[in-house]
Amino acid sequence: MYPLSVVLTLTLAGLIAGIFIGIFFNQRKGKQSLRQADLERQVQDMQQQQQGYQEEVGNHFQQTAELLNQLTDSYKDVHTHLSKGAHLLADANTSASIKTLGADSPQNEENENTSINPPLDYADSSGTLSEDWGIKKAAMAEERNESGFPNSPA
Repeated sequence: MYPLSVVLTLTLAGLIAGIFIGIFFNQRKGKQSLRQADLERQVQDMQQQQQGYQEEVGNHFQQTAELLNQLTDSYKDVHTHLSKGAHLLADANTSASIKTLGADSPQNEENENTSINPPLDYADSSGTLSEDWGIKKAAMAEERNESGFPNSPA
């Protein structure tokens, strides 16, 4: 067979080559795992930033809504003040031209009692939609009988 020195030399060479290959793959894998851990940290940081941003946006819009409600109430208060002053201090024509706002206003009570209905010009006498609304059947039948074609000049 092979002499013992050749077998030992090949075994030793294979062992050394295996060690170098193992070190090479271990270093590569180590770099990848470090990079993967770094990327995971970046993703977590970005998720936290996104969540913080969403909370800030929600708070911003909530505060904006509250400020707009305060502004609306202030406008109502000013208008009510002007209306009351006009009723007390101005003549009847001027005070009648200024409408009052608020729950104590007769204008609001009148609006609550009246209901708004859509126009019914497209409906028949029962209030339902009419399939032949706007079509004059008799006129069309006469045109067909005279010319044989609908809507053609006679």
